[in-house]
Formats: sequence, C-alpha cells, structure tokens
Amino acid sequence: MTEQLPAAPGWSQTYPPGNAWTVSVDTGGLTFVDKDFGNYGAPVSISGTVFTDLNNNGVRDSNDYGLAGWSVYTSGLTYLYTVTDSNGNYSFTALPPGAYDVNETPNPEYAQTYPPATYYSLTLNPGDSASGKDFGNHKLPTSFESFSKLAFETGGFFAFIPATVLGDTSEARRFINTAYNVLQGGITKSVGVIEPPKIPLGTTVTVDISGSKTNFQPGTSLYFSGAGVTASNVRVISPIRLEADVTVDPGATLGFRDIVTVTDLGGGQHDTASGKGSLELIATPAGATILGIAPNTGARGDSMVVIISAVNTNFADTSSVYLGRGVTVTGRTALSPTKLRAFIKINQKTDIGFRDVSVTTGSQNATESVPGPFFISSSAPQYAFLASVGPGSAYQGDSLTINVAGTNTTFAAGVSVVSFSGSGIEVLATRVTTTTTADVDIRIDRFAPAGYRDVFVTTGPEEAAILSAFNVLVNPLGVAETGRIPTHYSLLQSYPNPFNPSTVIQFDLPKSSRTTLKIYDVLGREIATLLNDEPYAPGTYRIVYQGGSLASGVYFYSLKAVASGSEVFEEMRKMIFMK
Repeated sequence: MTEQLPAAPGWSQTYPPGNAWTVSVDTGGLTFVDKDFGNYGAPVSISGTVFTDLNNNGVRDSNDYGLAGWSVYTSGLTYLYTVTDSNGNYSFTALPPGAYDVNETPNPEYAQTYPPATYYSLTLNPGDSASGKDFGNHKLPTSFESFSKLAFETGGFFAFIPATVLGDTSEARRFINTAYNVLQGGITKSVGVIEPPKIPLGTTVTVDISGSKTNFQPGTSLYFSGAGVTASNVRVISPIRLEADVTVDPGATLGFRDIVTVTDLGGGQHDTASGKGSLELIATPAGATILGIAPNTGARGDSMVVIISAVNTNFADTSSVYLGRGVTVTGRTALSPTKLRAFIKINQKTDIGFRDVSVTTGSQNATESVPGPFFISSSAPQYAFLASVGPGSAYQGDSLTINVAGTNTTFAAGVSVVSFSGSGIEVLATRVTTTTTADVDIRIDRFAPAGYRDVFVTTGPEEAAILSAFNVLVNPLGVAETGRIPTHYSLLQSYPNPFNPSTVIQFDLPKSSRTTLKIYDVLGREIATLLNDEPYAPGTYRIVYQGGSLASGVYFYSLKAVASGSEVFEEMRKMIFMK
C-alpha cells in the first residue's frame, strides 16, 4: 500500500523522498510508525509605518510624519520584536506562514488613533506580503503645550516661573510679584510678564512685555519706578504686547522696579497699566552672558527674526547661534558687540517647551543668565478659537457689521451667541455663514468706554475666544450728534454718576468759544485739565473722563467758555468716584 499526502496550495513537499511511503500489509493488526511528511511554505513578511497623527483624525495625512524608534512586535506563531527606522517604517521578513497578531508598544505620551482595533490579526499563506499595517498615534499635550496654546491662540500670554530656591529671597520675591501681576490681570489692566525679568547695571536690553486687558497702541509710553531706568524705541506688537529697549545706568540701585504703561486713547482718555516689581536690576556679570532674546516665543513652523542682547560679548556676523534641536539659524547680523540679530526657522516637528540660548564667537561662548528664555509653542491647536475679527475697530456711536472667523469651531445658526467683554457694545443679530464664519451686527453706545474688547462665540458647550480683538475708538471731536445748535451755554450733570472708571461730561456752546474744562478735588486742588483754552465751534460736546487711580470721594468739574468780546460762561458741578 502506498501512502501519500497531497500538498496544500502554496506548499511544496520535501519529505519523504519520492513524496510517498510504501508499506506491505499482509496481516491485520500491524502498526507503522515514523511515516512523516515534510512540507515547505515560502516565507511571509509584514511591514508598515508608525506615524504621528497631528490632527487626531485616524488617517495618515500628507503632513503626518513617521515616528522613529517606536516598538512593534508580533505574537502568535512566533514572537518577534523590532523598532521603527528614522522614517517610522518597520518590517518583519522571512517569517513562516501562519497566524500572527501585530501590535505596537504603547507610549504614555501618545494616544493610538489607528487601526480601529488597535492591532492587526493576520493569517498569512506561503509567499504572502502584508504591507501597509500602519499605526497612528496622536501626541497628548503637555501642560506647557495646553496652557501655551490656550494663551497664544487667544492673544494672552504664558508665564513659567521656575521653582524658587530655598533661602533665595530675590527669586521668592520675583515669584510673588509675577503671581500678583498675573492675578491682577484677571481683574484689571496689568503688566503681567517682562522678559527677560532681570537686567544688569550698565546695559541696554531689548525686552518683551505682556499685558492683560491693555490697549497698547503706537505712542504708548513706558516707565519704570525709581531712577536710572529708561525705555526707548517702544514697539507695539499687539494690544497686549510691547517690545522696547531698556537702558539701566551703571549707578542705578539694585532691586525690583515697578513698570507702568500709558496709552492716549483720545478724547481725554488715558489707559494705564502697571506691574508690581516686574523688573529686577542685578549686578553686572563678570563673563560673557546672554541677557535676553526678543521676541521670546515662537511656534512650530515659524520663520522669524530675533534680537539677542548680551553683556561682555564680541558679537560678529560670523558668530554661531544655538537654540537647541529643531531650530535652524539661517543668518545673523551683529548690530553691536552686545546685540545680535538672528534669522531662525523652527522645525514643524520640534519639541514644545523652553530653550536655552548660546552664542559662540571665536573662543568666546556666551550663555544666558536665565535658563530657557525662548519658548516654542504648538502651531496646530485642536480646540476651538477665534482667528480674526474684521473690521477690528469702530467709533463710539457707530453701528456696523463685523465678520468673525474661527478655527476648529462648529458655529450653528440659532445656536451660536456672540458677546464682548466690558460694556457698551450691543449685539443686534448674528448670521452664521459657515461652521467657522459669522456676520455680526453690532451697535456701540455713544458712552461706551474706549479701548479693546475680547470677543467670544458660544455654541452649546463650545466657547471660542480672541482677546483684545475689537477696539472702541473715541469720537474724533467728541461732538454729540444732536443735529441742532444750542441756544444757550450749559454744563450738564456727568453720566454715570457715581462712576468707575469713566464718566461722560456734556456741555453746550451756542457760540464759538475758547473752552477750558478742569477737574478738582474737595480741597480745590486741580486734578486734571481736559481742555485748556481750546477753540470750539458752536455745538454740543461730550468728553469722556477716566477716573483711573483716583481715590473714592467727591470731585468737581468746572467749565469756562469765553466767546468773542467779553461774554464769559462759567459753571461747576459735582461728581462722585466710587471704587
């Protein structure tokens, strides 16, 4: 009798020779052993890519890059382990045919998004090649990334205060001052952060200043408490951010200085913000030291220009600048031996967080006095935020339509609600045009406080915001549009009264007059001059007065109008400021 085993598809028989066994059966009850059959199946392979799923959609998009050094393993017929190459690719080759499970090793910093079952279960016949067995992973945001994205994408600022060293009273005070200023920023106008926070005596440093609820505009002035500290070349980056060159005299007193910004909003209104102990004056370092970099933040994918300030350096066009992995310096220009302009490109894949800065010039290496002065933020936030508001300004008394554009939003007709911070802006109608755009009809009250407003769009549980995006401007002449010429002089009661922080003073002029308007306290001391012998045509006028830092109490406002000839009108009224 001949025994033969038919070969399965894809397999070739290797044993016994001749592919069969022949045995003689001449009686019953016989047992034949060791009649084995050998078969060979062509090897199989498994391959794929482990990629970063930037937008968390479970699909590998064109900008989703491979993750290097990621662990992948097989189980089932055999257990094998490998790691991905520099492009995120992996492969298992020369495997025997059979059943396999393919998994990636979880990484606590990522959430797996692909495949839906989290692994692959495969049955491979001889010669099979299972390719495209990819794994997608979305990086979970760190606390730095979450808070910095929330701050930067809405127009706020992000402050990181290193742990204070036990017994270091200077660092402890800086921590307290910064915390106080940030908390104040949630209540009133505040200068929250200045970078760098320390400047040595006898140096000039470019600083980056972040405010809260501020209205920085061209012409904003910058002051420091005490003597020996001056600001120049003040540059407005946004309503809540300034850059300036700060010079400290060699003989200035060491210690903390308060900072004050003053912005003329027009119509007699001034916007004032302050920061308690925001800047510390320190002794001049003995060696080559980086003092600061401005701007001190950048996002993944940005190309930008930064100014590096230092002391005891010899910067040159040939100096080498280093800001860590993922930041390429494409050019540099020495503005002086202690100031360098650098052109940088931030890689889209680089790590988020703080970076140290160093500059090498020949044998001289300059490092920073404050660790990690440059911060890299994310460029791909996944939460809803407002990207723009246009137009971004209008006058008191105006009615207009603005367009609000969002990112990652789900605007819906009849559901989305638009609102503004502060007072004096009424939303009349909202027309949602897409899930990310809406047209909004608004009316600005004639007495609306001047300055920037935050804008919000709420859609169910989703709230998208942009800070300091809409600016209420003072009516250029302060003219009340009554459509008539007054028949007699008058000074009306201010409104509101009592007031905080601003009130409107209205007066009538029947004739062209040289006009003076002043504020006095109860002791008769002059507090402010709003108009000083200025020529005004006949009409009704409204002047906005900002109480600012007044103490609570009773005050008086006085109008004097002198017409051609000898006619003089004078009147005084009372108003109350309440904090």
